[in-house]
Amino acid sequence: MHPSSIRSVPDMIALGELNECSILRNLFLRYKDNQIYTYTGSILIAINPYHSLPIYTTEIMKKYTNKSIGELPPHLFAIGDNAFRNMRLNSRDQCIIISGESGAGKTESTKLLLQFITTVSGQESCIGQQILDSNPIMEAFGNAKTVRNDNSSRFGKYVDIHFDQNSGHIVSAHIEQYLLEKSRIVRQAPGERNYHAFYCMLAGMPEEEKRRLGLKEAECYNYLVQDNNTLSDISNDAAHYENIISTMRHLKFTDNQIEETWHLLAAILHLGNISFCDILKESTDASKVKDCHRSELRFASNLLGMGSTCLEKALTTRRIQMAGECVVAQFLPANAYAVRDAFVKTIYDHLFCWIVEKINAVIYKPVKGSSLSAASSAPDVRPTSHSPPAFASSHLQTPVEWLSQGRWRADLVTRSNTCASIDTLGSSPLAIRSGRDFNFHQNYTAGIGRVSIGVLDIFGFENFSTNSFEQLCINYANENIQQYFVRHIFKLEQEEYLTEGINWTHIKFQDNQEVLDLIAYHPLNILALVDEESRFPRGTDESFLNKLNARHSSTPNYIRSVSTAETRFGIMHFAGPVFYEVEGFLEKNRDTFNHDLLDVISTSNNTFLRELFEKRLNSKESRTRSLTLGMQFKNSLDRLMTLINSRHPFFVRCIKPNEFKLANCFDRNLCVRQLRYSGMMETIQIRSLGYPIRYEFHDFVLRFYMIPRLPLGATSPLKQSQPNAIKQLAIDICRTAFGTNDPNYAIGSTRVFLRNTHDVKLEELRENVINSSAVLIQSRWRGAMARSRYKSLRKSTIFCQRRFRQLAARRRFLRV
Repeated sequence: MHPSSIRSVPDMIALGELNECSILRNLFLRYKDNQIYTYTGSILIAINPYHSLPIYTTEIMKKYTNKSIGELPPHLFAIGDNAFRNMRLNSRDQCIIISGESGAGKTESTKLLLQFITTVSGQESCIGQQILDSNPIMEAFGNAKTVRNDNSSRFGKYVDIHFDQNSGHIVSAHIEQYLLEKSRIVRQAPGERNYHAFYCMLAGMPEEEKRRLGLKEAECYNYLVQDNNTLSDISNDAAHYENIISTMRHLKFTDNQIEETWHLLAAILHLGNISFCDILKESTDASKVKDCHRSELRFASNLLGMGSTCLEKALTTRRIQMAGECVVAQFLPANAYAVRDAFVKTIYDHLFCWIVEKINAVIYKPVKGSSLSAASSAPDVRPTSHSPPAFASSHLQTPVEWLSQGRWRADLVTRSNTCASIDTLGSSPLAIRSGRDFNFHQNYTAGIGRVSIGVLDIFGFENFSTNSFEQLCINYANENIQQYFVRHIFKLEQEEYLTEGINWTHIKFQDNQEVLDLIAYHPLNILALVDEESRFPRGTDESFLNKLNARHSSTPNYIRSVSTAETRFGIMHFAGPVFYEVEGFLEKNRDTFNHDLLDVISTSNNTFLRELFEKRLNSKESRTRSLTLGMQFKNSLDRLMTLINSRHPFFVRCIKPNEFKLANCFDRNLCVRQLRYSGMMETIQIRSLGYPIRYEFHDFVLRFYMIPRLPLGATSPLKQSQPNAIKQLAIDICRTAFGTNDPNYAIGSTRVFLRNTHDVKLEELRENVINSSAVLIQSRWRGAMARSRYKSLRKSTIFCQRRFRQLAARRRFLRV
């Protein structure tokens, strides 16, 4: 057995035996010792410990500031530090992609990274704290307890932090949210909860205020008590309530806005308690609110600022224009419940979007006097920033760095930046340290003087006993993130080896592009068929499933229904097969909303409610035909992928050690499944056999020209701009440093390829040469200064001696 199989290694590239067993054992040994982080090159694997660890203090942050990857034990802070320094030193936008299953720890990792980045930027400004303060607010209104995670994000989030290009201080930030799970507001699975905010309000609101709003205990509300759902798993809901209010105030929510927010939540709970009964109205089956629930209707209508009669009418009827006349259609109780639930979901969705917009209004600062100020308000290109702490300010001026600073700013890149800069960016197949490769970024930052780091916390892959439209969208997003990883780690890297003529044996990997094509990109894909059927008035979930089976029966990765009685289809995702129940698919995709309710809202005396619906009330599209929910999500996800494709990525792979949320419990089967579908085996292979560090010849020579001593008086090829001579000098540098037949470097047609260890060695040689040269220059300078002082002192001494002899001779003469 190889020694690395007995004791753990911090970087799995160093494993002596490369197989699933050795990888799993290495992670297990580290997890057992509370070493939850492990590197695969510059990719970080993070295992959820399910308990607190003392490794996130300010002292630890200081320790990891300005340190190379591998210089200290693996840590999330090392990824944040390298992203920050790559951004500063290369003036290039960065992004950190955090992925993993639900419950793997993505949200906590995101919060820790944001905390580190706002700290390492250094400036004691309110923006950094406001970014952190946004977390408890968004978690309260967007997170919920699920069977797999007590604090599961039920929306996707991309936090973009913008920094001043010169100082590195945070100047702005922007948060983009994706696909809030609206159905959770009205229905939760057994053992799960509604959004945290409801429970915090009921546990923490003063009793007098609760009486005024007609609120009782959580057990009294239909939207909170379903199928033995857990009500009080989180004991400190009351404390969270106070924390939410204090952070909202810090983010400049007014007291009135905070109060109205809770009023809307109370109205939602009252609406959920309204029941309907059958009545016969003008010989037509109709419905009305049950008499026993009239008080709930009154509370809800008062909180929404509308008459109870108008609200009841909007919930139980619908006006239809027919032949120029307005006809009132009566709803049966089942329809009335559906309208009520749609109303509630829409209110909450608009409230959540307003909260995010309100936070953005505080943390986003447009550039003054910039021609891009207006354009930069677009969600996918908003810039942000903050400042470096006292302990981080030293990362710019080391004795080695300042010597070459005047020649090339990218020369400040350290070994850790080199190791991190290995993934592709946009159309460029490599993360090469050359200004010519960053035209997009330079054009963008030239006008605004900002660079940014984005942190993506997207919902984890989901596979429940019953999966619906929400799970399809969530897993589609995860397929996009997986393809982004595959493209950067496998596709473009291996293509580059072939293009450059590097001797390379192709490494096979799981490519999920066909799954993405099935869901969203091929003609008549699943989302397109959902959309098509949603627009047909007579379209049903069953007709959609029939079309799906007819079109994709032979399509790879599609699993058709086994019988006509079955109401589900399956997709072979990168993480395994998932079966989707089609019941409710079309309705969720249509995202319909009774426009009579819009009319009621428009006449409401609740200005806060009207503000939430202002865009919808003023939009002609909202009353005709708007984009379906699926197309809205696809478009926003496409914008997100376009954005992160323009940035240099860092990857954090979160692993869930067990399904029971237990500390010190390592389920080998669960972990190996996650390692398999994430492609970790192939990733370690390509990282250990490949050449993740690449330089263009010009940049390589510019950085390491001093390693081979040029003959005295020789002219540098850089000055003559001789491509062949520059390439030859690059080869000479490698041969001087490593010898002729070293397999850890390769010379391509336009670039030098290195493995991590050799890049570190080159940096050490460079530092030694520059330091020895600096010592030589200093010694020569000190010698010259000493000789100059000696000559001056000798001259002064001779002068003094001469004058003394003159005076002595004069005294003797005068005595005579």
